[in-house]
Amino acid sequence: ILPGKMAAELAGETDAALPPLESYRAQADSVSANVYALIGELYLAQGENEEAVAAVEAGLDEYPSNEELQGLSLRAYNQAGMTEQALAAYAEQVQRSPDNETYRYNYGSMLLSTEQYDAAAEQLEVAVELDPENPRAQYNLGAAYVNKAIEADEQARALEDSLQSNRDDLPAAQQEAMRQEVEALRAQRQDL
Repeated sequence: ILPGKMAAELAGETDAALPPLESYRAQADSVSANVYALIGELYLAQGENEEAVAAVEAGLDEYPSNEELQGLSLRAYNQAGMTEQALAAYAEQVQRSPDNETYRYNYGSMLLSTEQYDAAAEQLEVAVELDPENPRAQYNLGAAYVNKAIEADEQARALEDSLQSNRDDLPAAQQEAMRQEVEALRAQRQDL
């Protein structure tokens, strides 16, 4: 049984609920995964994202396979702007549950936001296969392809500009190799 003020938390008074929960967590011999999750949720609700991460990570140290804490850790990392930790946590979730469309979608979306278009497309393709009716996964998969196409187009333009600027200084064989690379990039752009 948790001491005092749980009714305050249930009424939405997170400021009043956190101190007794934190006191309980510090003094108790054993704390349940639910308490860690509740503390993490309350910190997130208050916008104290780093504190939420610390509470959830402490819970995961004791309960590493707890799905609620694992899911909460993803939200906490995202809200705290801890991209590398979030990506690692998403990768772990996907490895544990490869047929979970939500994990694939979230991981792919995060990869997309970090401009890792190939890896994002890989995750989002699986998400769409697992749930073909999910418009968000389809949209983000399209965004991964479009962004990858834009990247290929920019590379082709830069290479073409370099070829134009240095034409007189480049041997014919190198010019031809650059032209072929430009064509390959344009073909890739079109495919995407």
